[in-house]
Amino acid sequence: MFYKWLILVAILLITGSEPKHRRLRWDCFDCQTGPQYADHQKCQIADLRHWKELLNVEVKLLEAVPSVRTYMKISTRFKQSEAYRKFLDISFDGCRVISDLSKGTTMMAKIYNAVVKFSNQRKCPIKKGFIYYHNISIEEVLPSFLPASSILVEVHIFRAKKTYLNVTLRGDISEI
Repeated sequence: MFYKWLILVAILLITGSEPKHRRLRWDCFDCQTGPQYADHQKCQIADLRHWKELLNVEVKLLEAVPSVRTYMKISTRFKQSEAYRKFLDISFDGCRVISDLSKGTTMMAKIYNAVVKFSNQRKCPIKKGFIYYHNISIEEVLPSFLPASSILVEVHIFRAKKTYLNVTLRGDISEI
C-alpha cells in the first residue's frame, strides 16, 4: 500500500498537480488517394481566428469500401535538429474500431468522436460517393501525458493490397 502512495506522489511531482492545457498547431496536412478509388480529395487546415485549428477532409469514392485496415503512427521530436521518434505504432481493423468506439468513453473513442462529429461517414461499409469530415479538432482530447513537442501523424487506410487514403499531419503541441 505504501508503494502505491509513493508512486502517486512521484507522478504528481513529475507532472504537476494541475492538468496541463495543450495547444495543437498544424503546419502540414497532406492526403493522397489511389486514383482508381477516388477522383476528388481535399485535406486542408482551417484556421479559426488563431484560436483553434480545424481539419477538413473531403473524398469522392469511386467504389464502395466493404472493410478497411488502418495503420497509424505518431512520432514526436523535442528539438528541430532531432529526428522524429516513434511514440505510437498501431494497425487495426478500421470497421471494427468504428463500431466499438462509437459507444465508448476511452481516449481513442474520444478522438474518434472528435473526427466524426461533423461527418457523413460513421459506419462500415463505406458507401461510394462524396464523404466529408469537417471541423476536426482533437486538441480537447489530447492526452495530458503527450509531451510538448513537434508531432508527426501518419495514417494509412487500406484493404488487402489496395491503398485508399494516406494522410500525413505535422505540427506542434505546446503548453498554454
